[in-house]
Amino acid sequence: MTPPEKRAAYEVSFLVVYDIPSGNRVDLENPEHVHRVETVRSKATQLFHKLGVQTTESVILISPERENRVDETVELVKKWYGDLERALHKEGLDIELEAIIEVLGLSSRQTEAYKKLAVNFIEKKAADSGRYCERVFNGLEENRSAKSILKILKNLEKHRRSWAEIQKLCCEMKLSNDWNIPKILAGIDDVIEVARKRLAKAE
Repeated sequence: MTPPEKRAAYEVSFLVVYDIPSGNRVDLENPEHVHRVETVRSKATQLFHKLGVQTTESVILISPERENRVDETVELVKKWYGDLERALHKEGLDIELEAIIEVLGLSSRQTEAYKKLAVNFIEKKAADSGRYCERVFNGLEENRSAKSILKILKNLEKHRRSWAEIQKLCCEMKLSNDWNIPKILAGIDDVIEVARKRLAKAE
């Protein structure tokens, strides 16, 4: 990242824009190779999401409080893909796993425009979250084994942590829709409580 005192006058915030390899490639036929590439992609995406809020699937508006993590994150993601590429080469697979990551400076006007995109993206995620919780709640009636309910519970808890992180980022970036998130978290908590009760009965 460019230190604040050395930035161009117009740069007031930043985007991380990325295009990283996935397991959905025509040159990957072995399911194990697909899984390994997808694992790295999942880890990388989680790191990017900790930097700021999404404006599209592959564009992150960086939180000012987390700018100091950007260089380390970019280097780590590229290292993961580089290590995996070398490992696959040793196994006889001729493949390139180039992670394309750019950090772009924004003017104040551009920053406000991307904040609006971020709000829109979060609102879509909120709608998806509501449908997900409803689907899980209905599915708890069908899942009777402790193992299946425990898996559901872990996914719900992961989903909640994701929204708690979004809430924190919205507060840091002063986005206009952070007041919706406590309601989303409460809805997730309701389903988690139901899952825990069903798990207790199933054990």
